[in-house]
Amino acid sequence: MNIKDFLPPLFIELAKKARGLDNSKKYANYELAIKNCENDAYQNIELCNMIADKTVNHIATLGDKPFFVNPTNVFLLAAINQYLNQNETKEINILDFGGACGAHYFEVRQLIPQEISMHWYVVETAQMVKSAMERNLNNAELTFVRAIDEISVKVDFIHSSSALQYVDAPYVFTELLLRVDAKWIFLIA
Repeated sequence: MNIKDFLPPLFIELAKKARGLDNSKKYANYELAIKNCENDAYQNIELCNMIADKTVNHIATLGDKPFFVNPTNVFLLAAINQYLNQNETKEINILDFGGACGAHYFEVRQLIPQEISMHWYVVETAQMVKSAMERNLNNAELTFVRAIDEISVKVDFIHSSSALQYVDAPYVFTELLLRVDAKWIFLIA
């Protein structure tokens, strides 16, 4: 066990800066940051394949008892349940912006009754979509697309968990999501 295991992260960061070991960089804008990115950012094949493989492994453990649910998905599940109850419906079309390889869908699906028809559309980078499709993560309810305008159905519910701050134009993408005109929007920063 090291002393740093007991120190708050702030102290560790201050110590790194004092010793000249802080190698974090701050950029004025996304374009400058991406220009210095050495690994294709969110189009990186190894990164996307790793996320897809982890999703496959995660799916394999979802049936284990006791059920463990990602804390973020507890709130998502509650919001979907509230939407279904308030709209007195047994069908929902969800746009999941930046939903990687569908882990949110797989966790929520195990807890939503089967009589509820879900159509879940994950909007992701081209490489993430490719990695998910290569592992057959799509199904009759789960579809992967590269752009919002590839979704041809009326979207009822938009979900995005920690994705908007990682796109090149967050305000533009927020505006595109608002134009979808979904009844509910559930954003997590």
